[in-house]
Amino acid sequence: MSKYFKIILAIFLVAILGIGSYFIYRGFSSKENSGEILGENVTEDKISRYQITIKEEEEFYQLIGRGVTETKLAEIKGSLDQLKERYEEGYFVIVKVSSLIPDSFRQFYEDGSPANLSLLVRELTALVDASQVLEKRGYGEGVAFKKVFLIEDKEVFLELIDLSISSPELRNYFENSTDFDKENFLKSANSLYDILEGINANLKGLRLILAFEDKVKSGSRGELKYHLRRVYHLETYLWFLREKSPSEWKKIVGDKETVFLIQKLWFESEREVKKAFETDLFSDYQSNQKLVFNPENRGIFNHLEQEAGLGEISDWTLDDQRLKGRGIELDLFEY
Repeated sequence: MSKYFKIILAIFLVAILGIGSYFIYRGFSSKENSGEILGENVTEDKISRYQITIKEEEEFYQLIGRGVTETKLAEIKGSLDQLKERYEEGYFVIVKVSSLIPDSFRQFYEDGSPANLSLLVRELTALVDASQVLEKRGYGEGVAFKKVFLIEDKEVFLELIDLSISSPELRNYFENSTDFDKENFLKSANSLYDILEGINANLKGLRLILAFEDKVKSGSRGELKYHLRRVYHLETYLWFLREKSPSEWKKIVGDKETVFLIQKLWFESEREVKKAFETDLFSDYQSNQKLVFNPENRGIFNHLEQEAGLGEISDWTLDDQRLKGRGIELDLFEY
């Protein structure tokens, strides 16, 4: 083999190695850009939707820290840091809503225990629709005819449907009503939306308890019991409309946004309740469980889905692009 041939061969091999290295680099680079890094798929699910800036956190602690000792503020921060680590949605609710109405945080926060934080998250979730919050958010008069829900990381505005149903009619239809039913359902002037608000708030409170399963005492806890009762309220109310007031039932079936929200909250309730059943945290829920999961009661959601003609959409997120294809136009505000 001549000297010149060896030189040419060496140059050729170097060129091949260089080209190979380039394509290997491009291959890894393209994987990184597409969200796949060294065989690990990086999806949107790994990026929390519950984003809070450092500035927002600082302003939040300044607001709730007014008139509070440094020791107490340190205790609050410690309990909320744990919440942030275990249940981001709950932390998101507390920071975002309390920044608008800090007095409500002071009213409901006591010791930062899981039970207390569950109460705090439930109350703040429901207060999103309160007049003082709506005013601070700068909403005009148009919101007076809407119901506001805090779901995922967004506010959902539902047009109110005029449902002319009297309490006595419902009371006669209701089976074995309790004091809780009378206070939270039968006395309500706007039953459907109050029920949905209660389910949405209780869902967050239940998730929080489950997130602190190792720190919560088991036994006669109310979070699951009252959440199930709220779902039973929804089932009963919808059955009443379908059987006793078909004209009102048609109003709901014809409102695709309301149907979607009902289906979504039912689906999420079923999922979280099943998780709760797998723990030993709750003992006082069996009677409500039987009512809610009785096929005759829960069958109302099948009727709702079929008659509204929306299909299986209950597990879709609020920003799912497929919703528009079903004619669902949600009025949303993203924090």
